Amino acid sequence: MKTLIAFFAFVTLVTQTTFARNWDRIEIPGAVCGDGLPYSIFVNKKADSKNLLVEFMGGGACWDFGTCFGVDLTGIKFRTWMHPLPEVPFYSYVTSDMMFWNDHPFKDDSAVYLPYCTGDVFAADHVADYSGFQTYHQGYRNVIATFQYLAHKKILNFGKVERLTAFGASAGAIGALVHLKNMEPYFPRAKKIAIIDSAGLHFGPTFWNKFTPRLVGDFTQAFASAGLTLNPNDGFVAQYMGPVFANLRQWNIGLMQATRDQVMSTVFGEISPEDHRRLVLSDRGIAAVAKNYPNTSVWISDSDMHTFMLLRSTSHKEDMENESAINFVNSVVERSSVLK
Repeated sequence: MKTLIAFFAFVTLVTQTTFARNWDRIEIPGAVCGDGLPYSIFVNKKADSKNLLVEFMGGGACWDFGTCFGVDLTGIKFRTWMHPLPEVPFYSYVTSDMMFWNDHPFKDDSAVYLPYCTGDVFAADHVADYSGFQTYHQGYRNVIATFQYLAHKKILNFGKVERLTAFGASAGAIGALVHLKNMEPYFPRAKKIAIIDSAGLHFGPTFWNKFTPRLVGDFTQAFASAGLTLNPNDGFVAQYMGPVFANLRQWNIGLMQATRDQVMSTVFGEISPEDHRRLVLSDRGIAAVAKNYPNTSVWISDSDMHTFMLLRSTSHKEDMENESAINFVNSVVERSSVLK
């Protein structure tokens, strides 16, 4: 009996502390997911916090019916999530506040979670027809509308934020890079931090060929707003990132990258893991480019992993200089506190 009581006491404790953030779902007027249904975000306000964490959810990309709403022998198989998100994923290390997951620097921050449900890395704004199926690639518009709505309704007091952190992994990392400049005007007082986890940027020469002309056009326009001139004939994006870092001089940027990232090489990048490694470590790779910009630091793991800060377990993976991912993030945050 005592064992049973102890068990229920433990379950109660876990239930009360596992999901410490109380999320409010907020529907954004005019914003939609890829299937055309209304788009909602999640907001957690901590009354005593002057810091804000904004997470851009990750989750692949798509460019036709098969990759957006793929079919296999067992029926519909969704390759990229294109629907409203029912809740914030429980595994998200920096936003979930799960029990014992409070060993990162954002645990006491208010938070905004931006679901990813448009298959366009938050960087497109058009409606596509894939095999007669209307697909809403409107991720760029959704983010713009989100911040406009939050500011207009004063859901969060952006003007009082003293430390703003934008975090994204995989597709969310690309989305964060695209929108950092768009976020700046809402946070005039804040020290600004960007944690960019596994954005890829070292793709093969045919990488852009899979995307429709409309998507490439939208990507070109969205990336240009961040300072990047997209070359649709070259997937080695990292070498062109210098103007982006210069354009984002208000931000203290920490980039995380694996040398043989399986997802950003074999799955999406149309390049082998070893060729990907050669690009990452080359004199035109992301670390070589970033070293010329004092607001940007790079952490490189010599591994085939994809993303490091989505899970607590992978946050302890070390880079080529034996620094863990979480320690790198801590150093980026600490550095921002002393930068003007």
